[in-house]
Amino acid sequence: MELTIENPKNCKQFQILFQLLSSICNEVDIHFKKDKIFIQGMDTGHICLFELNLTKEWFKSYEVETTIICGVSLSVISKVLSCWKEGQIITICKTKEDKLDFYFEDNKISKCFEMSLFNFDNEMLSIPDIEYDVDVNLNSKLINSLISEMDSFGEVLEIHCNEDFINLKTKQNIHQTQVENKLKVADLESYSIIENGNILLDFSLQYLMNIVQFSRISKNVDIFISKDYPLKFVYSLGENDNVSIWISPRIE
Repeated sequence: MELTIENPKNCKQFQILFQLLSSICNEVDIHFKKDKIFIQGMDTGHICLFELNLTKEWFKSYEVETTIICGVSLSVISKVLSCWKEGQIITICKTKEDKLDFYFEDNKISKCFEMSLFNFDNEMLSIPDIEYDVDVNLNSKLINSLISEMDSFGEVLEIHCNEDFINLKTKQNIHQTQVENKLKVADLESYSIIENGNILLDFSLQYLMNIVQFSRISKNVDIFISKDYPLKFVYSLGENDNVSIWISPRIE
């Protein structure tokens, strides 16, 4: 098994991806399939779940003859990838049963990291494909900025959606200060809601802070909201390449 990433933008995205995913959970199985890399992970509180899909076309070269599952520590991969420098090609290969190798190479240096693999008892979750009440696409840096500001003043975010606006309001406020931001739907990239929709849900700002940091890898984000399902974020890295993140609502 061997795959390479050469495009500077993709190399940087790959580095940031694993840094951010490691903030959600640590022990995951990487599924190297014939046509893509797939990772699913959930935090220890079972509040936040993610799935990463990177198709073979995303890579410069991709040679995987049969599915290989590697149990890894995301925090270790993040540390390894922190040693990558701009201009270096990333190569990932598996030549030993219990090792995964990372190479960073340019015309001056070749770095090699031999990382140990683990056997985790991770159970894959089947996530149904559902129709959400609200679909919104907006600038990822905008939602990052708003959530970052609100995180300084509250512990809970109330999201209220109707046909005219999306209202974000802090709850369990700090410094006796409440923050409220109203997004007019006419100013969003795209917005749709079920007829006469009126959605009101609460979410942990601490978890949302981890999610909105993915603005570093994608210009826009798709957000899906429903009364009866977790909030879903999708950050695109290509036509069929993305990271999807779900966060469960708070229940009083």
